[in-house]
Amino acid sequence: MKLCSVIKTPRFLFHGLFLVASVSRFASATTITNLSSDTVTVAAYSYQPFSSNSGGLAVITPEGFHFGGWYNIGPGETLEQSAGWKYVERNGDAITWGSLETSNGVIRNGSRFAEFLSKQSYNQDKAKLIAKGFKSVDYQKFTDGHFNITGDRAYEIVTETFNFDDESRSIKFIGNRFKVGGHIVDYDINANNHRASVDWKVDRKAGTLSYNGSIEGKQPTPFGARDKAYYSGNVKVRYTRRN
Repeated sequence: MKLCSVIKTPRFLFHGLFLVASVSRFASATTITNLSSDTVTVAAYSYQPFSSNSGGLAVITPEGFHFGGWYNIGPGETLEQSAGWKYVERNGDAITWGSLETSNGVIRNGSRFAEFLSKQSYNQDKAKLIAKGFKSVDYQKFTDGHFNITGDRAYEIVTETFNFDDESRSIKFIGNRFKVGGHIVDYDINANNHRASVDWKVDRKAGTLSYNGSIEGKQPTPFGARDKAYYSGNVKVRYTRRN
């Protein structure tokens, strides 16, 4: 069993705010970065509550748990998912974090799986899966934030900062593309925005981050000077680099 590090650095996103300020906004998520030279696999499970409709045709959803896998994280790559229960494995060994809660579940090595275990007959259903070759393991409850799998430390995380500066007293379409030399882990955008509408996109594997949109200066009074619209600031990109 191997302990790995956790760094609380959420992934930051920005989307067209009409403000004159430095803006950072993050989405709640779990990101796991593989800094080892081996592919890491991730399984997950989620809770399903009981529900039934009140219509003429009864539809009942039983209470229980969905188990499924695998998600692959190649060397130097990052997986982003919603927070929740996950099981992480490298070369057949479970990777664990001492700060996270644990809960027992099942996996099936060697192939993908998707199984539902009813809460009412959980132990019986689990025993049947074990008899079919499944394995009982401890899942961990991942929180929002960033988790590193260090392993043999084949990769390191580095940071590069890019500046951008667009302005116009009329309508102007803007765009920019930034490229780093590895897989993107996360990024932090700090922008001064006045009359700009901007969409950011990231391609983690390609190591590219880009934005497109428009800015539009206004004429507050007839025959007066036009107000200058602008979108400026910087983006800090964290990415993996081979040691």
